[in-house]
Amino acid sequence: DDLPDVIADKRAFRQIMLNLLSNAIKFTKPGGRIAVTSRVDNMRLHVCVEDNGIGIGASDLPRIGNPFFQARSAYDRRHDGTGLGLSIVKGLVALHGGDMQVNSELGKGTSVSIALPLDCEATKPAKKRGNAPTPFELARKQNEIAVRKSA
Repeated sequence: DDLPDVIADKRAFRQIMLNLLSNAIKFTKPGGRIAVTSRVDNMRLHVCVEDNGIGIGASDLPRIGNPFFQARSAYDRRHDGTGLGLSIVKGLVALHGGDMQVNSELGKGTSVSIALPLDCEATKPAKKRGNAPTPFELARKQNEIAVRKSA
């Protein structure tokens, strides 16, 4: 309840959280632990999703978040997917002027942290092609920019 409202694309924020939580659930065995924490620091919302699941090896960490990359199948191949979840998170966070950090240890779990400006509109990326709107501007036009505590 003590978190402020964030000016961001509501649908994108939900997608970020859905991807982070579904990965944590997918890679954590029944009875495992998943924690979601949030705080505000220096006009940025920090959200961390942490699990004690199968983890990611150090050699794979630099590529996490690249499209279609999945950590080595030797970990536990019962986990199918396209390898797009964290790359989508990384891209959406970047479009909002934020950052993503992944920390993990094989067999011990993973922590994915994102940091978003409280006013993502003020830090949105510049237009890239002439007068074409950025994805953030398109979302704003669809009246989806307010992420509220209840969302």
